[in-house]
Amino acid sequence: MRTLIDWKSAPYRRTGRGDPFDRQWIADLVHLLADTTSPDCPGILSVLYAADRPVAAHFGLRSRTVLSCWLPSYDRTVATFSPGRILCLRMIEAAAASGVRLVDFGRGEAAYKNSFKT
Repeated sequence: MRTLIDWKSAPYRRTGRGDPFDRQWIADLVHLLADTTSPDCPGILSVLYAADRPVAAHFGLRSRTVLSCWLPSYDRTVATFSPGRILCLRMIEAAAASGVRLVDFGRGEAAYKNSFKT
């Protein structure tokens, strides 16, 4: 989770915008949700590794039939290999196999979201 938050924070810090994770309540909420094990809405951390190195990660919430995507990110040094898209594909496959019928990528347009629409 720490690596994912570092990846998510990096663009904010690079551009001088405020990093949401600098707000303690946001960091606390994400960690609280990550520790939730309720069968009705557990926090799900997914990580794609290349050998022993994490190259993409995602944190979201899941119900019995919906996976809600919240915090996707990846290691920019391996961006040319599309680790974020590979992780999304593997997450969708695993979610479908476990009963999820809807993967919600949230509001807004993004190329990666469009590539996974059905």
